Amino acid sequence: MNPNNCMRRYRKEYWPELEMDLKKLLIEERSKGRRVSIVRIRLKAAETVNQNRITDFKGSTRWCFKFMKRHR
Repeated sequence: MNPNNCMRRYRKEYWPELEMDLKKLLIEERSKGRRVSIVRIRLKAAETVNQNRITDFKGSTRWCFKFMKRHR
């Protein structure tokens, strides 16, 4: 295999609009020099889910860790 090819080692996200909103939040907070905790990410995700009426979203700790891994 070509070493320049990057393989996707994670599953594609189910809720891309949710993850983009959370990614924007992370970028804004980190640019201000603030830390973003897992609890804060999960609370913001729950708030966004309620606003967008997304169903079947649990927002577990495991989802949060995988979200952070997907978006570095």
